[in-house]
Amino acid sequence: MYYLFYLLFFKTLNSKIIEFDAANWVSKIQSVHKIQELFRYPEFRELVYYRAKKNSLFVKLLILFSKTIYNSKTLLFIHTKNIGKGFFIEHGFSTIISAESVGMNFHINQNCTIGWTNAGAPRIGDNVKVGCNSVIIGKINIGSNTIIGAGAVITKTIPNNCVVIGNPARIIKKNGERVNIKL
Repeated sequence: MYYLFYLLFFKTLNSKIIEFDAANWVSKIQSVHKIQELFRYPEFRELVYYRAKKNSLFVKLLILFSKTIYNSKTLLFIHTKNIGKGFFIEHGFSTIISAESVGMNFHINQNCTIGWTNAGAPRIGDNVKVGCNSVIIGKINIGSNTIIGAGAVITKTIPNNCVVIGNPARIIKKNGERVNIKL
């Protein structure tokens, strides 16, 4: 059944970004050996829907059709105009991604909120990993090569090459060196 989904979307879209995303997912999920096996994961299907919604009316009808067959109920909401290639959603249940932009190789876990305030929405750099139960909110920048620890609440800009934990958030590693910088 998932092979049908694969044929409908992957072959119809022929998107280099989706192919890059799929290769990234295959490298991270040990039980997956073929790209069509990824369509068992509702998070991957949501990513394909996100990438495909900018295409033709035919593709939009395929999305509508497949959503009725493969009702995922992941409670995964992606409201971001630009997400770079290599996007990986690990257990996307109860996750909201509403950023101004997201860079390449973004990895997000379950129960995360990336959202806006009246001031604006976050911008997230390349190679960022967000741990479960994290909150990133407001018009802030999250630097490239940053890891946001589980349960962190981020309301201020984070520079590149950092590891951030806690509530209130603090930087515990910057450019490979241990630090303790309160935000």
